Amino acid sequence: MLQEYSLKYLYNFLKKIDNESAKKIHFNDSYRICKLLEIFFSNNEKPSVIFNKCSKNVQYFDCLNLSIIPSNRMILHKNIEKRYDNMINSGFIDEVSKLLENTNLKKMPAMTSIGYKQANSYLEEDINLDIMKNSILSSTRQLAKRQITWLRHLDSTTVYSSSDYDNIEERVNFFLRNKNNNIIGEK
Repeated sequence: MLQEYSLKYLYNFLKKIDNESAKKIHFNDSYRICKLLEIFFSNNEKPSVIFNKCSKNVQYFDCLNLSIIPSNRMILHKNIEKRYDNMINSGFIDEVSKLLENTNLKKMPAMTSIGYKQANSYLEEDINLDIMKNSILSSTRQLAKRQITWLRHLDSTTVYSSSDYDNIEERVNFFLRNKNNNIIGEK
C-alpha cells in the first residue's frame, strides 16, 4: 500500500480505522503506521483493541519486575569496547558487506541500527576505520544511557545496581516464597 499510495493516505486510513492508535504516532512515522496497519489487516481488529486486551491480560500475572543496571559506568564503557572488538574480530565487516550485496536488505530498518549504519559508511568509504569505531562506541554508550534511564522509570520495577547481588537474591527469594505459599494456600 505504501508503494501504491502516499504515506499521508495510509495515515488517514489508519485514523479512520483506529483513531486512538493514530493519535499516538507521528504522521510521518512510516514504520509504525505500516506496523499498525499490518496488525489491523492480519487480525481484522483495531490495534488499540488488541493492545488493550494484552495489557489487561498482563494484570492477571503476579510478576516480579527487577531492573539491574551497571554500577560503574567505566566498566560498562570497557565492556562496550570489548563487545566492539569481539564483533570486529568475528568478521562483522564481512557480514555487513555480504548483507549489502542484497539490495533488498539495504533498505531494511535493521541496516540503520548501531554498527550496521557505521559499517555501511565505512564500506562505502565515507568514513575511515577510526571514525567508524568512535561512532559505534559513542552511539552504543548513548543507547546504554537511554536504556538505563528507561529502566529506572519503569512502573512497579525495583532497580538494583549490578553490585547489589545480596539484595537482588533476597528480593527474588522473598517473591518466590510468597508465590509458593499462595500456591499451597490455594490447594
